[in-house]
Amino acid sequence: MQIFNTLTRQKEEFVPQVPGEYRIYVCGPTVYNFIHIGNARPICAFDVLRRYLTWRGYTVKYVQNFTDVDDKIIKRANEEGSSAAQVAEKYIAEYKTDAHGLNVMDADVHPQVTTCMQDIIDFVKALVDSGHAYEADGDVYFRTASFPELPGKCCRKSNDLSVFDILDQFLILFTFSCKDFRVFFREYSKSRILCLLRYLCQSYIFSFF
Repeated sequence: MQIFNTLTRQKEEFVPQVPGEYRIYVCGPTVYNFIHIGNARPICAFDVLRRYLTWRGYTVKYVQNFTDVDDKIIKRANEEGSSAAQVAEKYIAEYKTDAHGLNVMDADVHPQVTTCMQDIIDFVKALVDSGHAYEADGDVYFRTASFPELPGKCCRKSNDLSVFDILDQFLILFTFSCKDFRVFFREYSKSRILCLLRYLCQSYIFSFF
């Protein structure tokens, strides 16, 4: 079976790391509201992939997370006069109701950010310690230059890369690239010009964040 590899931008044979065993991690919803049609599309698409692999007789480990830590959740909690945990619990239940209505199977594991926070911190720290990420004004960014295979293959418009390469010559004065993306943040900081520059770059050239 061939699937489209977003890193190489081409269809490739889907070969698991362990023969006969497929492990799929699917990004789940940020649980502050009901899901919409845009959320439903990947939910159904990956469910079909999972069912097909299972039907072919393969072992499938299917994981989908719930992001239950987010400014939007806190905002909704303040609006509803409840806690962030109550909001998250409510919309996780609503998500499952809607997913079941679409005949989508539950994941084998549904990790929640609140129960995995130390693991996340340890993982980000490992990235920083290995030089693949760096701290900037309380936030942590992945250093794309440390992974040469990534920057040129995750951009929407390769013809426009020279524009961002020029911008990088300016941003290098601040030791970061406009292609770097945030992996851990203290707060949304739209008032800071460097973060705004980075946000504008990412929103234009990245297709996966």
